[in-house]
Amino acid sequence: MVVEEKLKEILPNAGVEFKYSIFSDTSQSSRSSRYEARKRNKGQAQNLTNLTDIILKLLYADDLILFSESREMLQTIIDTLQPIFDRFGLIVAEDKTVSMSFKMPDGEKPPTFSFNTSDSNNLPVTIPLKQVEKFRYLGYNASPLEKSLFINSQVQAAHAAFNKHKYAFTNKNILLKNRVSLFNSLVQSVLLYASQAWDTTQAEKNRFDACQRRLLRKMVTRGRTWRVEGEDYVPAIPNTRLYEVTNTVPVSDSITKQFLKFQAHVSRKPNTSIQKRLQNMLPDKGVKIAEGLWSKCGKYLGGKETPIDGSQVRRMMLDRKQFNRDLDSRFGNRSRRINANVTPVTAQNE
Repeated sequence: MVVEEKLKEILPNAGVEFKYSIFSDTSQSSRSSRYEARKRNKGQAQNLTNLTDIILKLLYADDLILFSESREMLQTIIDTLQPIFDRFGLIVAEDKTVSMSFKMPDGEKPPTFSFNTSDSNNLPVTIPLKQVEKFRYLGYNASPLEKSLFINSQVQAAHAAFNKHKYAFTNKNILLKNRVSLFNSLVQSVLLYASQAWDTTQAEKNRFDACQRRLLRKMVTRGRTWRVEGEDYVPAIPNTRLYEVTNTVPVSDSITKQFLKFQAHVSRKPNTSIQKRLQNMLPDKGVKIAEGLWSKCGKYLGGKETPIDGSQVRRMMLDRKQFNRDLDSRFGNRSRRINANVTPVTAQNE
């Protein structure tokens, strides 16, 4: 699970050999070997004391998430790690340790897991893990059943932040530009928390844009007024005009911009950086489910009709200042200033 040679010195009698491996080779042969290894291990509860295994996990401070493709393998990993935790005096929090299953066949119950520990009298105790359908980790809500849970939670958090300071946001005695500045700091930051790591679709970005416009309309005069146009009702202030009045840009552009800036930041790291090696490990071609990372960046920068080649995207990201200027020109800069005399709607306290 952890990867250094020193671990063997620290844990000479742990009964398991740990191996840490990050594949920097993205060739087809490397992918095939990894696929064959997963296929060989799937559904088999291997004896970790006799094999060198790669335990998939996420580590952050005192949090640990384990992944496995079979119930038997995950239970074996838990049983193997528990003696190591006991050896170092680490206690598993019973009320915070849960399990979650993804892509379960219809009608089949989720598997159950447990971990062995000892009570105050040093007697062995088996504690079952609670199976959950929703889990929040580092601000991200995951669920195998509700795919839109993440977006719903972000939108609800943004509405809660807005309602908490609603009096200030809707107070016409405060200049609109000051209220918008507060909105960006207190509400939009909640809506777009950790957006640089999101892999969103256009439909999901549209939902974030709708949430932003819904809240901005509460801050401007006649923002929620509708007028008749033909046989339809349309907003008295169109969406494009709303962005001009509030001097903002759609959050979908901000999501894309932050995503690209983060990928550029990682690409400029040394080749020995784990983040960069993981970035290069992501598949770029022949992917059926998800788009390749560099292909997606190329479409964001050049458009769907004329995407930029992945190698050219990498070269563009090397010059940080120039790349940031290109992003500002393409996705807009929220600090831009508009002419207040364009139309009477831009009164300072609307």
